[in-house]
Amino acid sequence: MDLPIKNIIEEYLSNGMLYLQVHTKHPEIDLPSHLEGDVVTLKISYKFPYADIEITETNISASLSFSGKMHRCVIPFESIQILALETPLQEVKPTTAQRAEAKGFKVIKGGKED
Repeated sequence: MDLPIKNIIEEYLSNGMLYLQVHTKHPEIDLPSHLEGDVVTLKISYKFPYADIEITETNISASLSFSGKMHRCVIPFESIQILALETPLQEVKPTTAQRAEAKGFKVIKGGKED
């Protein structure tokens, strides 16, 4: 079964800290101006009390802190290059990683590249 990326991100977030490596030049991305460049890695988690995470069919948005300053970030799925999950590997359903890889994402499990 081919899950939408929205479902993959929701499942990853329910398992722990999600790292997203994104292309900052995507026309619909909204990040602090000091992050402009090529690629940036963002940490998103339901454990952050201020995150206010929203996931739509086309993007993920969250309030993130950068050097103590909050910014409402909007990350289109099309801008995501890598999804990584910070959790012990045994806690991740293997099919989730396979689904993300099938969508063309590079998946790093347990902090090491496969």
